[in-house]
Amino acid sequence: MTAPALASSPVVAVIDGTAVADSRDVAALFEKNHRDVLRSIDALLSSGVALPPRSFAQGVYTRPDTGQQQHRRFLMDRDGFALLAMGFTGARALGFKLAYIAAFNAMEAGLRGSARIDVRDPGQLALIAGQLVELNRELTARAEAAERTVEAAAPKLAFVDRFVAADGLYGLQNAARALGQPPNGFIDRLKRDVLFYQGGSLVPRALFANRGLFIVKPVLNGEKARYQTFVTAKGLHWLADRLRTPALPTPSPGDLFAAGVAG
Repeated sequence: MTAPALASSPVVAVIDGTAVADSRDVAALFEKNHRDVLRSIDALLSSGVALPPRSFAQGVYTRPDTGQQQHRRFLMDRDGFALLAMGFTGARALGFKLAYIAAFNAMEAGLRGSARIDVRDPGQLALIAGQLVELNRELTARAEAAERTVEAAAPKLAFVDRFVAADGLYGLQNAARALGQPPNGFIDRLKRDVLFYQGGSLVPRALFANRGLFIVKPVLNGEKARYQTFVTAKGLHWLADRLRTPALPTPSPGDLFAAGVAG
């Protein structure tokens, strides 16, 4: 797609060896009120999902129009920006995301010695363009290799579909099948004690996520992204230990999760 003409350029800085973006700059580029961006970040931080420690670093700043009054802002690394930008939709928003990703790529690849990057600078723009050409070539090669792999693996897809990845993670429905449970009833049961809806996605309560029983990952569906919950190998054993029956009838007191989360 053709990126929109930007009134300003993405600004990425290097702080303590990490490329970061300021929530104020993000709000300005995406033409959003900074208060709304702060509200989106607060929602991510209060979601109960364990986020990488350096995704969002809160700080303060002062504005000439408010004297010495302090206002909140956040510095976010690439992961934090990606999580925040998931909620920004539309063709123009996608163009802005691509511009920011280019700025992160350039900063992390070759500009760590610079305090800030301005993609309007001809020298820096030429460097970014060269890096993007190389990145596009690499991604194209990977996509072609992946397509050939999928075609060759077509007869095995029925088996592979039972597993989410080689790292031992299970989607909720696959976890139910692995435990010999009806998927819908199994998920309904989890929603009573373990999972809850956050922004339209079913995520685990912090207690269970912190114990390593579940992992939440962002999953891209077209231009939209959402969270998806996976059961770890540890979580699968934990669930199996608490399943009292081969099926999932209407639960009674003391069934499945009523005994707590110890063990």
